[in-house]
Amino acid sequence: MKYLLVAFAFILSLSVNAQSAEEYLKAGNEKGKLKDYAGAIIDYNKAIALNPKNAMAFLNRGVAKGFTGDLLEAIKDYDQVIKINPETYQPYLVRGIARQRLKNFQGAIQDYDKLIELSPKNIDAYFNRGISKMEMKDAKGAILDYSKAIELSPKDAEIYYNRGIVKYSLADYKGAILDYDKAIELDAKYYAVYINRGYARSDLKDYAGAIEDFKKAMELNPNDTKVKNNIAHAQKLLKEQSDIIHEKKVSDQDVKAAIGYNTFGNAKIDLEDYAGAIKSYNSAIELNPKYAAAYNSRAFSKFKLQDIDGAIVDYTKALEIDPLVGQANFYRGIAKQMKTDYAGSILDFNKALELSPKFGDAYYMRGISKLLTNDKIGACPDLKKALELGSAAAADIIKQYCQ
Repeated sequence: MKYLLVAFAFILSLSVNAQSAEEYLKAGNEKGKLKDYAGAIIDYNKAIALNPKNAMAFLNRGVAKGFTGDLLEAIKDYDQVIKINPETYQPYLVRGIARQRLKNFQGAIQDYDKLIELSPKNIDAYFNRGISKMEMKDAKGAILDYSKAIELSPKDAEIYYNRGIVKYSLADYKGAILDYDKAIELDAKYYAVYINRGYARSDLKDYAGAIEDFKKAMELNPNDTKVKNNIAHAQKLLKEQSDIIHEKKVSDQDVKAAIGYNTFGNAKIDLEDYAGAIKSYNSAIELNPKYAAAYNSRAFSKFKLQDIDGAIVDYTKALEIDPLVGQANFYRGIAKQMKTDYAGSILDFNKALELSPKFGDAYYMRGISKLLTNDKIGACPDLKKALELGSAAAADIIKQYCQ
């Protein structure tokens, strides 16, 4: 994210008492621009030794430490800047970014809140707060922040792209596509947008549109084998959809009606009316027996109502129709774990990780299944990987079983 990059060009109206301290500060800045962060830190150390109230030196030393990955020490420097001058906004931005990188999203949000209080039109603050809110599962709050950032910077493709991702997470596929459209209008070579718009179109059963997007992404990055798989999968679904209609197993009108029932079901899930959602998915499946997304969502609703066996049956049917539907492997793995089918759950988590190698929760759940089979040697690496990827729940388990 370009908003997560911090340059050595901070301008603070702060006095520097010693000329030699100022010279060390300038030397550190020059080294920072050349990416000689270790050398820059040495110069900033000297500037601070000569003038312990030099907020600029603390600030830029923190930035240099951040670039070397020493985020905790960077935060200490930002804390010192705030002590020296609590009304300047820059340290709140960089400290928020450091906390965000450490997955302390609540702390990051507090910094962005203060930054907005001091600088109400700061685009970076709204953009980054949106990221942290999304990580905190506050999707609606994230959308509000991205919308404010767009209001302040309406020609920034990245903000539209991020807001589209959040809308997609809420199953607002049409809203997501509108944001992806705008991002592409602003940056026609934005590779990731084509990928995500393809996913949204696929979820709306617009497989032809999805194929078009994946092919455009392939033009921009011919080496991405995952995109090739996406194209092949969408082509398969398009053929199946066409076969269903042409064979008159399901009319075109029924396909559209099934999509409508599925949408109703999704809305009922948002309201936690899982029994009502199941009725809607039943209607969708009756109209279109090959509707993988409806089986997948009905499985989730059954799971929430503690019908674990029924959930497993529906997840299995969804995967038979579409092996890539939603996160069916992951959730079926959880259901199998609840039924003490630990070996089966591990196979499902393996598949989920094959499809999404950075899926922290899948590592966590696989680690738990391995623990439950007394495979501590296999469990601990999974749990540590889960923690590395942001699964906070893994920390306590690691302390208990992996020390």
